[in-house]
Amino acid sequence: MSMSIRQLPWKRFSLVFFPLAGLTTLAFISLYQAELKTIQALAELSEKDSLTLLKEEICDEFDAIQSALLFLSRHQALKDLLAGTGSEQRLAQDYVIFLGSRERYDQIRLLDLQGKEWVRVNFNGGQPNIVPPQQLQNKEARDYFQKALQLQPGEIYLSPLNLNTERGLIEQPLKPTVRAIIALFDKQRRKQGILVLNYRGSHLLDKLRLAVQSTKKVLWLVKGSGLWLWKSNAGQKQGAIYLEKDKQAFAVAYPEIWARIQQNKEGQFYAREELFTYTTITPLVRTSPRAAKLYSSIHWKLISRLPLPILSTAATARIQRLLLLYSLFLGVFLIVAGRLAYVHQRRQRDTQAVRLSEARFRSLFEAVPDGIVIADSNGQLLLVNAQVEKLFGYSRKELIGQKIEILLPEQHRKAQAIYRQLYTRDNTITRPMGVRLELYGRRKDGTTFPAEINVSPLNKKEIYFSIISTIRDISERRKTENKIRALNQKLQQHVTKLSTVNKELEAFSYSVSHDLRAPLRSIDGFSQALLEDYEDKLDREGQGYLQRVRAATQRMGRLIDDLLQLSRISRVEMIPQKVDLSRLAQEIATTLRTEEPQRQVEFCIGQDLTASGDSRLLRILLDNLLGNAWKFSANQPQARITLGMLAKEGKPVFFVRDNGAGFDMRYIDKLFDPFQRLHGANEYPGTGIGLATAQRVVHRHGGQIWAEGQINQEATFYFTL
Repeated sequence: MSMSIRQLPWKRFSLVFFPLAGLTTLAFISLYQAELKTIQALAELSEKDSLTLLKEEICDEFDAIQSALLFLSRHQALKDLLAGTGSEQRLAQDYVIFLGSRERYDQIRLLDLQGKEWVRVNFNGGQPNIVPPQQLQNKEARDYFQKALQLQPGEIYLSPLNLNTERGLIEQPLKPTVRAIIALFDKQRRKQGILVLNYRGSHLLDKLRLAVQSTKKVLWLVKGSGLWLWKSNAGQKQGAIYLEKDKQAFAVAYPEIWARIQQNKEGQFYAREELFTYTTITPLVRTSPRAAKLYSSIHWKLISRLPLPILSTAATARIQRLLLLYSLFLGVFLIVAGRLAYVHQRRQRDTQAVRLSEARFRSLFEAVPDGIVIADSNGQLLLVNAQVEKLFGYSRKELIGQKIEILLPEQHRKAQAIYRQLYTRDNTITRPMGVRLELYGRRKDGTTFPAEINVSPLNKKEIYFSIISTIRDISERRKTENKIRALNQKLQQHVTKLSTVNKELEAFSYSVSHDLRAPLRSIDGFSQALLEDYEDKLDREGQGYLQRVRAATQRMGRLIDDLLQLSRISRVEMIPQKVDLSRLAQEIATTLRTEEPQRQVEFCIGQDLTASGDSRLLRILLDNLLGNAWKFSANQPQARITLGMLAKEGKPVFFVRDNGAGFDMRYIDKLFDPFQRLHGANEYPGTGIGLATAQRVVHRHGGQIWAEGQINQEATFYFTL
């Protein structure tokens, strides 16, 4: 039945079409505005993330510079040279090895206190070379050398980024350089020399170039004074460097922009029809904890500029799609409104409802992101949606009337026919075929892909088809799962390798410590023999030297014993059993009183303190903790040492407390490190390994150990097992 324009009930049409068109227009205007805001928000977020990532990379570079300089300053060959027992050649060879594996550094120089180069090694394009003595220069007049003379022990100075000069001339090709400098001191805190590490600024600038490569935004690196250091050219690979003689100022070119940037460390704003994003780079904020202080004149602003036309260009494609969709909606509404008006006039309400329901079904059927197929009880395809065409490469005409098995690989088709018959017999259960079976779909070109297929039987008494199936391509999911499995396997290999290396290092440490004991006993024995046999031939000073030798060897022997004990703790096989900690503590207290009977010490040992663990290791733990308390309470006329237990979150926590020297909580992080001492060796003797040994025993028992203290009042060590 045809419908003419004149026959159309315009009033009914208007009541349907114009409200829908108006609502659609308002909706698309809102969508348009939301789309613009979304694009703008994404651009803002992208710019912030980009600058944050660049800032982190630059700060990581400065962290690496500081770590490398501290490593070089503690190098044994350098210490030997400064002590007069080493050679320049040996130190230079070590520097050659260092530079050969680190492209970011250009020079390592050791200067004396008059600015004269003592040792110098150049990177030389990846072939490090040692500068001959006759070519060494004097850097006394350089500003960074004068800064270095003012450094105190542990302090580091970072010079500004500038072009490297040799013999008063700017080196060619240009080498932007940052110099990391540390002063070297002997044990009496007397300055012995200056160590300078030249960082290749081009390594840092390359990161900036890479960040803007193939983009239309502009990136600037600006000094805190407003002078340009580096400026990119939009869409180009290279950028302009402004150092030394080039005093071009960002603050002059963009005065109002610079004024806003100076107000905060980081931020983002719109000006001049452009999006400006900025952040501040200051190495002082990320000082390495191994350096006491860091001095640096580096204070940079990293600024990006993104023109708004670029954002408009990015939005154009989306806006065009919205307009096309809007036009389609209006066209659909025009047709539907006319049809509804005509049907309302010619048909009953129930007929109209059926047609609307069918239209909704069709829209939903085509809009679902998964493939959907509907077949009869014999497996013959009746309906497929657009996603099925996309997944399998067939057109609808090619699929309608075919068996559903055409979508499966040849080897699965027979089994699928059997499954289908089972599903049609029980029409109350939805069976997800892809949950436990690895199914595959077969495209028209013969290729296959992993698929998740859900099949549901329908009531055949009410509808003419009996099977509906959804198909989802899970190729990407399978790839992700395979990657995760591969990464887990690789991680396990790394863990195994690290475990093996740790065991080898412990065995090596044990072997070296064990082999050192014999020569130490010989030194001590011969020194004692000299004192006894040649006492009348040695003056008081000579006897004093021999006594110092004996004391040093005995200290070394105790240190080796402690190292051996520390090594054994990691290797000994644990025999878990119930251990009476109270009894062990009483035995240790008796031993301590026997060794120093003149001391007045009150031991407060809790009754019936027991724990599950290895009795040998737990004795070592209490030996160290109670021994520490005994040693550091030596200056107390009424010393008191306590072993007790308290409950924390329902678990027992043991503690050892004394009223001795205590410690400063600022150094709590160093307390359990080997060889770390918070008191002088002359005041409280020891090797600095006891607490590290105690920590290792606790960790082997799966527990934790921590401490609290106050200077000259008390110290308490807590541990769990």
